Amino acid sequence: MNLVGMPQTRWFQGIVQSVATFGLFVRPAGYDSIGLVHQSRIPRDLTAALKKRVPPAANGNTSDVQHLFREGDVVKARVQSSDGKKIELSMLPFRANEEDEDDYVVEGRDPEGDEDKFQQDQRDEDENEERYDAEDTLLWWRGAPYVKSSAGTEAVMDEEVEVVKESTDIIEGTWRRMFEVDMREDAADFSSKVRDAEMKELEEEIGELMGLDDDMSSGIGFGSTTSLSSKKVGQFVSLSSLPAEWKAEMEFFKELEKAEGDRKIGLKAGKASEQSEFESLLREVEVEIDASNARAPRRDDAPVVEEAQAPPAQAAPAEAAAQ
Repeated sequence: MNLVGMPQTRWFQGIVQSVATFGLFVRPAGYDSIGLVHQSRIPRDLTAALKKRVPPAANGNTSDVQHLFREGDVVKARVQSSDGKKIELSMLPFRANEEDEDDYVVEGRDPEGDEDKFQQDQRDEDENEERYDAEDTLLWWRGAPYVKSSAGTEAVMDEEVEVVKESTDIIEGTWRRMFEVDMREDAADFSSKVRDAEMKELEEEIGELMGLDDDMSSGIGFGSTTSLSSKKVGQFVSLSSLPAEWKAEMEFFKELEKAEGDRKIGLKAGKASEQSEFESLLREVEVEIDASNARAPRRDDAPVVEEAQAPPAQAAPAEAAAQ
C-alpha cells in the first residue's frame, strides 16, 4: 500500500520512525511508505506548547525538532505532495492556494469544473481550519498519550458532571489502550513485512545457487538416472555415480601413487645396501692397514751403542804372559 492518490484533506495517524534536524520521518499506520514532515509544516503552537513542558536543550546545536520529538511518537498528518518516489507530509490544515500544491491533483477536486462544488469545498476547508487545533496533531508523546496544555484546572463541578467526567475518562482510557495495541500490531506487521521481503530475497538467492548446482551436474556428465542430491554435495558421492573418464583418471593416479611409493621403498633399500657395503669395505681397509703395520721394520731412533771393551786391569796379566 502507498499514499499516492490520497486526498490532501484526509488526516491519518503516523508513527515517527526517525527524527532529523529538518523534520520528522513518519510512516502512516497501515502503510509501507515513509514520508517527511518538514519542520516548516509542524504547527508552531504545538512547538511552543512542548517547549513549556521540557527543559531547554543542553546542546545549543540541537534543533527544536530533535529536542521535542522522539522515535515512536504518534502524530496526525496528511499528504502534502507525492510523486510516487518522494512523499511530503504536513501537520498543518489544507489550503487550496498553497504554491507547492499546484502539481498535486487532489482526488475529487477540479477548480475548472463545477463552480458550485468548488465553492462548497472552499467553505468546508474554512470550517475545518476553524476547528483545527495544533495540539490535536500530537497523539502519543514520549511513551504516553499526549495531554493538551489547554486542558487547565477546571472549576468544581456538580455530581452529574463528575459522573460524566468519570465515564469520559473510562472511555478515553479504553481508547488509549486500544490505540496502543493497534500501534503495536501495526509495528509488528511492518516488521513482518520487512522480514518477509528479506526471506524472499534469500530464497531467490538460494534458488539461483540450486540452479547452478543443476547446471554443474548436467555439465559434468551425470545422467538422468543418477541424481545429485543437494544434501550429498560436499558430504558423499558414490563411486558408481562418477563418469567413466573420472574413474580412469582416478585409477591412473592410484597407479602413479603406487609407483611413487615403490620408488621410495627402493631408494630406502638401496641406501641400506650401500651403507652395509661401505662398512664392509671400511673394515677390509682397516685390516689391511693393521697388516701392513705389522710387516714394516721396526724403527729405533735411539743411538747405536758399541760393544764395551774389557777393562785394562784384566788385560795386564795377559800382556805379561805374552812377553
